[in-house]
Amino acid sequence: MRFGKSAFKYEGTLKGYLTLLFVLCAADLLITFAALPLGAMEINPVMAEIIHTPQGIMLKLIGSLAVVAWLWHRRNETVLKLAKWLVGGYGFVVMWNLWVFVRLAAR
Repeated sequence: MRFGKSAFKYEGTLKGYLTLLFVLCAADLLITFAALPLGAMEINPVMAEIIHTPQGIMLKLIGSLAVVAWLWHRRNETVLKLAKWLVGGYGFVVMWNLWVFVRLAAR
């Protein structure tokens, strides 16, 4: 292996999934903030306690970025499979949040 080159052949694909994962995490945060004043509630018990604080916002964003960075550092085919599952899971969460937001906004 040459300096600066990775042996992992799916680097571009993994980079795309990890970027999408971070975008979905940020979208989850933004949609949650938009829905809370309309009557929604955070169902994640950890985030429910801290979502209303600047520290909670930073924890969510920095924590998401740290997970993405760690996955990128560990990049291999298992991480690629995990990234696909995480994107699917967070995609579901974001779609659920959008559905809740639209229902509450339509009241």
